[in-house]
Amino acid sequence: MRREWPLHLMLIPGVIVTLIYSYGPMFGLVMAFQKFEPILGFFKSKFVGWDNFTYVFNLPDFYQVLWNTLVIAILKIVFGLIIPLILALLLNELRLKWFMKTVQTSIFLPFFLSWTVLGGVIFELFSLQGHFVRIVRAASL
Repeated sequence: MRREWPLHLMLIPGVIVTLIYSYGPMFGLVMAFQKFEPILGFFKSKFVGWDNFTYVFNLPDFYQVLWNTLVIAILKIVFGLIIPLILALLLNELRLKWFMKTVQTSIFLPFFLSWTVLGGVIFELFSLQGHFVRIVRAASL
């Protein structure tokens, strides 16, 4: 133990972050079993047990909402995992490397730039006044 104490010290920040971000929010689960009122807080709100759950399960549209949630989750998996995987495999088979890199850049560019910035860049690139060209020309002088 004496020999490894620096390693144990290095674990402390990770343990603290885990406690704060993984176990800290579990305290908020108490609200599911309370008639929670923000003014009263966690400790003074009335405890109601399973009443909140029985209320939700007895709503007339519960099964439709559950079905919609499951369908949306499955479609997110399909469109968020399977289709990008197929696209990546298809792009990998391209022989023209410049075309592959152009398509990859055009696909991933919106993820790195916000839509507002991207819209501004595209607007400036294709504007008739040539603002972008003047800025670049002025910066190169």
